[in-house]
Amino acid sequence: MMAALFQPYMIVAQANGRINNRVNREGEFILGEIMACVGGVRGGRSRQFQVTTTYTFPTVGGVKLAGTSTQIRPELDGKPLPVPGTPVVVLYFSDTEHYLL
Repeated sequence: MMAALFQPYMIVAQANGRINNRVNREGEFILGEIMACVGGVRGGRSRQFQVTTTYTFPTVGGVKLAGTSTQIRPELDGKPLPVPGTPVVVLYFSDTEHYLL
């Protein structure tokens, strides 16, 4: 019975371990900046506050890339959002795979 209780935790821990290994092997943390950040209440029953951020950062090769990240962030509803030029950290794997942290 106890083993059944811990099984979901072990699956999550193993997945997190694989993610951490990939970040350690392939990922790079790069400083970038916000180009634009807009927020608004998303329609539907849930009425969730959604923030879309456009960011830019230089790759190791000197190429400037941009990306967009959209997140549900209810804690930011009614609060000032970051302005263009605000520093951010980007987790970079490749020119086509990068994430705003």
